[in-house]
Amino acid sequence: MLEKQVFPIPRDSLQASGRGRRYKLIDKDDQYDICLHHLIRQPSKKFAKKIREFDELFAKNKGTPENVTDEQVCFCLSTVFC
Repeated sequence: MLEKQVFPIPRDSLQASGRGRRYKLIDKDDQYDICLHHLIRQPSKKFAKKIREFDELFAKNKGTPENVTDEQVCFCLSTVFC
């Protein structure tokens, strides 16, 4: 899934592998405003700040996913899929 390439979640068992289908990443000007994974991160959205905080935490720990707890991942997913 494209959003897993753009906003990866540590220790996600469904993480895209290098062997799977690679999606062409969308340019900021090309349909950026209709992609749900970008829309939910817009400043005007209710949970955008919290989602961006998780994005930052996950990006910071990309090489050390063990530093992100199961509770943090579950809370992020419940925030995104509420």
